[in-house]
Amino acid sequence: MKDSSTRHLFNLVLTAKEMAGNHSYVEGWKKIFNASSNLETFRKIGLIHSLIDSAAQEILHADSTQVPAVNHWRSQLYAALTTGAQRNWNDFRSLIDDPTINYLRMQATIVELTSPQLSVDPQELERARALLVDVADEIRQSKLPLPVKVALTKRIQLLICAIDDYSLTGNERIFDQFKATVYDVAASGDSGSKVVTTKFSEAMEIIANAVSAASGLQQLAGPAMRLLGLGKDP
Repeated sequence: MKDSSTRHLFNLVLTAKEMAGNHSYVEGWKKIFNASSNLETFRKIGLIHSLIDSAAQEILHADSTQVPAVNHWRSQLYAALTTGAQRNWNDFRSLIDDPTINYLRMQATIVELTSPQLSVDPQELERARALLVDVADEIRQSKLPLPVKVALTKRIQLLICAIDDYSLTGNERIFDQFKATVYDVAASGDSGSKVVTTKFSEAMEIIANAVSAASGLQQLAGPAMRLLGLGKDP
């Protein structure tokens, strides 16, 4: 399946529309995101606004004649998100009209006709995430200098967060955080080399291969691993 902001937005809006319940607005999103707390739910709700903007730009780049349709669903979703917090979940759902669902379904297909990006395998992302959680714990318990420990732990947590937010931010955030993590660890010199444990190497190789498969950058894994001091130049 192709990866696009429009497809992510369509899937999210359709899930919200189809999930009935008399619970609160926040509880509804908490269920959809499988979030651990209300604070985490609010953070993810904030990402929906960015996803709406990204999808709108993506559609208009693919087909500039879609302006009226984009303006319709964009207005509907912003209004729903703005007033939804004061309503229960079923009231919020009622603000998502059928044209919004239909426009997004059609436009996701339009975008994917021109998009080279494929979706990243979610099972591979989960494998990498589990390893990265262990790596972050290892760094916290290590004897690395405190500034290095803080910086590298933060970088790995940002990569974990990108994996957790995949349904909202898609491939691009994972790609960016992967590259930033490789660079920061490689730039840490001797301290960075102590981070490149078996678990870290395996996690980064899984992500590198997933990114390569999704983007068509077949040579990404090798250079990334060499930058981390693993493998040799041909």
